[in-house]
Amino acid sequence: MGRQGSRRGGVVVLNASGPETGQSVPHLHFHVVPCWSDDQATFWPADRSAHQVAGPVYDGLAAALTAPSA
Repeated sequence: MGRQGSRRGGVVVLNASGPETGQSVPHLHFHVVPCWSDDQATFWPADRSAHQVAGPVYDGLAAALTAPSA
C-alpha cells in the first residue's frame, strides 16, 4: 500500500489489539489514515511507557517475529 493515487504525503496503518489499547470488541482490523505535511495529528504517545518488555515476553515476541511463515 503506497502513496500512489491518493495525493497525500504519507499513510499511517494502525492496529489495536486488546482492551488496553481501547479495543472494545475483539476482532482484527486496521485503520489506514492518510497524512499530509501540514496535519496537526500525531499517532505517537507524548511520553514513553514505564513498562519494559523483557524475559519470557521478549523471547516469545522475538521467536514469533523470526519464525518462518507457513
